Amino acid sequence: MYGQKPKEAKFYARQGRFEMVVWNDPPPGDSQCVAFSGRTENQLVRDILDGKYNHLFKNGPRMADSMA
Repeated sequence: MYGQKPKEAKFYARQGRFEMVVWNDPPPGDSQCVAFSGRTENQLVRDILDGKYNHLFKNGPRMADSMA
């Protein structure tokens, strides 16, 4: 199964040795997501999986991470 999208999966992404399998559609709540991000949940998840927010993780831990 590794390295290919399972036929039951809704979405599959692989980068190097890491992979993500999405089995279900996102839960409802688009109006809240649009209010905070300007994108629907589906659009936001796809953007995250496509790496459009990778720059947020490149500079090491944030203050919120160190407080946990």
